[in-house]
Amino acid sequence: MPLRPLCPLLTAALLASSPTVAEPGSTLEHLYRTLPESARLRAQNELARADLFLGEVDGGWSRSLERALKRGAETVAMRSDSHRIPKFNDPDETRAYLEALSSGSLSGLLYRDTSFWGWLTSPPFES
Repeated sequence: MPLRPLCPLLTAALLASSPTVAEPGSTLEHLYRTLPESARLRAQNELARADLFLGEVDGGWSRSLERALKRGAETVAMRSDSHRIPKFNDPDETRAYLEALSSGSLSGLLYRDTSFWGWLTSPPFES
């Protein structure tokens, strides 16, 4: 059998088996923008309080915010028992992370009490 007729089939098979790579941050940005403004502001405030977001807290999207959201997820993963970072190309995981961030339920993992007595009353790495 000549090799030439197999080339288009082989190419099609390789393309079909290769994973589709989504544009980085596209799901994260889209789902962030669908949050109510109050939730976007709370998420930005949480990241700013953790010194992860240094931009203006205005509810808007920026590359700086994208980096802060990803650093926030890494921080939470590092300080949690699971050590698992959400997959930002998965809408369900991304939505769960954004909702947890904006509700304040990740605050114990994002930042610590920085007062003088705070370090005495809480362990350095909570789970």
